[in-house]
Amino acid sequence: MQACEPLFEFSPPADIAATATRNAGAAPPAALRLPYAVMEFVYWGYEQEHFACHQYYQGSSFAVGIINIHVSETTLLTMQCRQVFSGMIYILNGYAFTRQGQNGCLPFLKDTYTLQFYPKGEHPLLLPAGNFELFYVQPGKLLSDLEPEHPELKELAAMAASDVIYGNIASRLALTREQANIIHACAGLPNHNGNTALLLENNINALLRSYHMQTLNPTTTLSAAEISVLVAQQLNEPVASLQHILKKRFYITAPTLLRYWKKTHDLSFRKFAIRIRMMYALYLLVAEHKTVMNVCDQLGYLNISDFGKQFKKVMGFAPSKARFYIIQ
Repeated sequence: MQACEPLFEFSPPADIAATATRNAGAAPPAALRLPYAVMEFVYWGYEQEHFACHQYYQGSSFAVGIINIHVSETTLLTMQCRQVFSGMIYILNGYAFTRQGQNGCLPFLKDTYTLQFYPKGEHPLLLPAGNFELFYVQPGKLLSDLEPEHPELKELAAMAASDVIYGNIASRLALTREQANIIHACAGLPNHNGNTALLLENNINALLRSYHMQTLNPTTTLSAAEISVLVAQQLNEPVASLQHILKKRFYITAPTLLRYWKKTHDLSFRKFAIRIRMMYALYLLVAEHKTVMNVCDQLGYLNISDFGKQFKKVMGFAPSKARFYIIQ
């Protein structure tokens, strides 16, 4: 494998940047570990309680990485994309919100993935307290192998080849069990084997084939991942509208949806959707600097009082005070 500079760099909030330290470090104990990886760690906080760990390596024509972030309170980081990114981002744990250049909000929700173009430069990244983990693949020329037969891959290749400064998503899909197994297989490769690069390339090709088949044969089977995809795509829709869309998409009743969701989550679908929408509202307030009225209108609330009450119930502070409560 070729050692090189990681694709992404994370900067801690300016409020406590003076506490930050950077070192090579080692992967967090519970994290997936990539063989031959370049490891970059940044810690911050007065007890070094927050961190961002980036494992990365590059083959002759592709790059793969795992990012683990832990914060003990809601935090706005800066993510520096050191070069143009064109590939897949798989969310393995947690959720977050970022911005694709000037093209608007990109929600990251667990068990979903995106095929996307990410422009070079700085991007805000808002995370709630907890752990966040993603796996990304920049397939390079491996992507072009599917390009002639797949319109979204052609679209992505065209964006990467142009001078466009805006990020864009070609597609967003549910992470399947097969894909999760392939990702874990990438992390399970030996770090003392001369064939590791070839084995990794085979796994990347398997992910690309799986993506291709998934787009050719979209599922109508209900799953938590499919629900998360729809929520990510419809963040501006009120919760009642989301439930109606889900009922039409999967041909289920509201009680069935609620019973199913509770089997796999520790909170109801309604509470989950409200929490995600309020984090999205917080992102709009602190990362895109929108007014409370703008956010209220964008999320479909009929009056600012109802929005303010819902926001405070979830976040613990009024939307007008958001910038004072978030580490940034």
